[in-house]
Amino acid sequence: MFVWGSGHKTLRVSAGQALSCSHCGRFGTSSAVIDYDYTHIFWVFKGLKNLAVTLACEACGATAPIDKLREREIFASLGRDPIPFMDRYGALVLIAIVVGWVILVLAFPCAVNPTSELCKR
Repeated sequence: MFVWGSGHKTLRVSAGQALSCSHCGRFGTSSAVIDYDYTHIFWVFKGLKNLAVTLACEACGATAPIDKLREREIFASLGRDPIPFMDRYGALVLIAIVVGWVILVLAFPCAVNPTSELCKR
């Protein structure tokens, strides 16, 4: 039985530097707001979709979209990608497990089914 579904997450991380807000005009800290949707199987193997990163002013809460270059700079200043590993690559992990199992079955058929005709020879 496959248990599948979808969800939404919002993460807030420090942008790392003080910026001037275009909405309120204050010079202060801002944070990166990461919104994304995901689909999952068994609540563990997730696939990321609809990723949107915006910059939010801490004083007034106004948000502004940022480009991919600025997004990479923010993530580099953190030293890591703030999105959890299984949210980003969970679907690839599931595919790797299935492919590994198929390779194991093809390489060692007697370990999987010792009563097969192939193993009686």
